[in-house]
Amino acid sequence: DKKNNAPRRCPVSEQKRMAILESIMAVAWADGEYQFRERHLIDGIVAALAPTEPSPDAAEPVRLSNLGDILESRAEREYCYQQAAKVSYVDGTVDERERKVLDALSAALELSAEQAAELEVSAVELLVRD
Repeated sequence: DKKNNAPRRCPVSEQKRMAILESIMAVAWADGEYQFRERHLIDGIVAALAPTEPSPDAAEPVRLSNLGDILESRAEREYCYQQAAKVSYVDGTVDERERKVLDALSAALELSAEQAAELEVSAVELLVRD
């Protein structure tokens, strides 16, 4: 919503939050650069995923191979991939290293090539709209 710049809240557990954020950061750093536009976009994602209450447990590092167990629902997996795709496309190009991370992420999230492609299209549309 352009009228309200506050990010939409996406309440998830701390473990799911960390899985999504670590996936997104893997894409952001894949090309060896972490640009202002990527930082700005990720700041919004972090705000949307911010816990409503502090978590007493420290999250364990997330591995791509664990994502399917952590992000159980299709909606969570699609959200994670779409946000990662937004980060990869925000600078206008997806280089070979970012593509490899996105491909690994889609496999870890058990998304078909068609689902991943559709989510990438919607990610670009969201970037253009915002």
